[in-house]
Amino acid sequence: TGHGSSVLEELVQLVKDKKIDISIKYDPKKDSEVFADRVITDDIELLKKILAYFLPEDAILKGGHYDN
Repeated sequence: TGHGSSVLEELVQLVKDKKIDISIKYDPKKDSEVFADRVITDDIELLKKILAYFLPEDAILKGGHYDN
C-alpha cells in the first residue's frame, strides 16, 4: 500500500480543496457485517488510509526517484 507515498498528502489536499465527498454505505447483499453509513472525507485519518490502499509505494531507483 502507499501509506508512504510522496503524493498521499497532495491527494488528500486535492480531495479537500475540490470538496469531494467519499462515503460508504452498508449493503446487506455485499457486506458481511453491519456498519453505519458515513462520509469518509469527514475523517482525515480514515481518508488517508483509504487513499493509501490504492496508491503504490514510492521506489528509489538508481538514476532517479520514481513511483512504481
